[in-house]
Amino acid sequence: MLLSLRLLRRIARELPRYGKLTYCLYRDPRVPQRNKLALAAALALILNPLVDVPLRIPVFGEMDAVALTVLAVRMFVEKAPKDVVAEHQERIALGTSVFDQDLRQSREGLRMRLDALRGRGLAVVRARRGTTTTRGAQEQVDRQKATAVQREQRELSDAKALAVRLEAAQVTLKLRSGKDGKLFGAVTNADVASALKQQHGITLDRRKIEFEEPVKAMGPGSAQVKLHREVTARIPLMVTSA
Repeated sequence: MLLSLRLLRRIARELPRYGKLTYCLYRDPRVPQRNKLALAAALALILNPLVDVPLRIPVFGEMDAVALTVLAVRMFVEKAPKDVVAEHQERIALGTSVFDQDLRQSREGLRMRLDALRGRGLAVVRARRGTTTTRGAQEQVDRQKATAVQREQRELSDAKALAVRLEAAQVTLKLRSGKDGKLFGAVTNADVASALKQQHGITLDRRKIEFEEPVKAMGPGSAQVKLHREVTARIPLMVTSA
């Protein structure tokens, strides 16, 4: 083998730099097309699975695929115009080469694609969460409506039942009166509420008890109470002298 192990090691150490330089030269239109085609043909031959390596090449001797690849790259670089090679080497040193630019663009494009995929994934998750949340919120609203309807029906039924009791009750009020049978003042809602509780065991908020006309004399009278927006009960009264 004519290429020494020391030389191969040195070439291997330089391969990353040669690889970047080769990429830049291959992209450069100033490099002859025939050189590019020769490099492509050499790499295709070396990497062809149908070709058995190592190969024995005249002058160079027996070489494996790695050594052949390094040799092809070196020959491609050496055949390129010297000023073009020097220009790309300077840009490589500064980090502004075509390879560096393409690599940054590829990374940026990959990052953008990943961000887009991540964004779509988050959108799907949020949409699913939103759907679940909306469904749960709607179910809660429906339960609240059903509860409110049931409570309204129960309150209406209770109000109707209480109205029947009140209208069947005879509330007797014993109040002070004058010789002419007129009361000292008029029957109050407090008087009616107190008599209802004592005589019939019915508790009402006195503030809800009203009179169509003031009751100021002994004898029959009436009061009314609004038990529900749909139910108003009439309370029969009998005023007697205390």
